[in-house]
Amino acid sequence: MLIDGELDVVLGEKSKHPDLKPLFPDDATEERSWFARHDVLPINHMVVVSRDLSDKHPQAVREVFRLLRESAARAPASAVPRFSAGEMRRSLEMIIRYVAQQGLISSCLRGGRVV
Repeated sequence: MLIDGELDVVLGEKSKHPDLKPLFPDDATEERSWFARHDVLPINHMVVVSRDLSDKHPQAVREVFRLLRESAARAPASAVPRFSAGEMRRSLEMIIRYVAQQGLISSCLRGGRVV
């Protein structure tokens, strides 16, 4: 689709096609620089539980947490990044701001909740 002109850009894909070139010659360095400049961390996956589920089935939430913690303990330390609550909050706030700017949600945060 990119080669046929249907798309202008593709993020996250690498190709050896001779007609394609990366936007940045050293994307890994550029990525680290961007995250450092904005003081956020790359969050790729996150588990979120609603308050309703937590209130109605706390044992299920504890079990999911236990399983995730057990899985992380079995993985090599370098494979499991550890983020503080503050680091996560800064990153989530930036993501939410961008999503709101793009009109994917109606507004940002009010009282710590997406509205």
